[in-house]
Amino acid sequence: MHLSKSSRLELVDRRTLVLGLPLMLALRAPGTPPLLARAIARAGGRAALKQARTLHWTGTAAIYDGDRTIRIGVDTRVEPFVRVRSNSWLLEQGPSATRSIVFESGDAWLERKGARLPMPDGMREHERQQYAIYGLMRLVDLDRPGVIVTQDGDMLRVRHPAAPTTLLRFDRRATLIGAENEVPGAENGKPIRQVFRFSGHRMANGILWPRTIFIEQNGKPYFELRMEAFSAG
Repeated sequence: MHLSKSSRLELVDRRTLVLGLPLMLALRAPGTPPLLARAIARAGGRAALKQARTLHWTGTAAIYDGDRTIRIGVDTRVEPFVRVRSNSWLLEQGPSATRSIVFESGDAWLERKGARLPMPDGMREHERQQYAIYGLMRLVDLDRPGVIVTQDGDMLRVRHPAAPTTLLRFDRRATLIGAENEVPGAENGKPIRQVFRFSGHRMANGILWPRTIFIEQNGKPYFELRMEAFSAG
């Protein structure tokens, strides 16, 4: 088959386009995945999320322990990846029986009635990775150097240096509705597979945040938090 000069040039141009596309994509500077950009906008926008440096909520929670359900009150303040103070008490006993988990300035301890106890190493790592989820939920912490985010349909896979590798799930409106990750057990360090479900989203202080957080561990109900009040500032 004889091709004219113009046809040969057109064929070369097509081959160059097809064969060169992977190289062009590889050389292109990585940007924010489209889903992450939409999710940030849906959650209130970059400016509002950046201002939400401290998350504070009060409410109630259920801890599922086999056949038992333990109901507690909670008052938690989290500055993602920096500090945590989480106060909790059995509902039947009230706030006078408060126990606290505290992370501050690289240290971690348990607190009760003003007395501090060092947090065991296993528990410390477990809780550190647990509380990292709130930094990932803030979304703007994902769009910075050192964090690797890849998109797969309605999911984002996040590798953050201060958090376990986590899969974030979104609905059609780019609202965060769930997450999956794996953390070490507090007592034996064995991996625990976790599934999070977020529901009852509402606007507070300019950002969209879930009212309810439900967690399964290794396929079984583990924890359910219902926020009665939430603020971010």
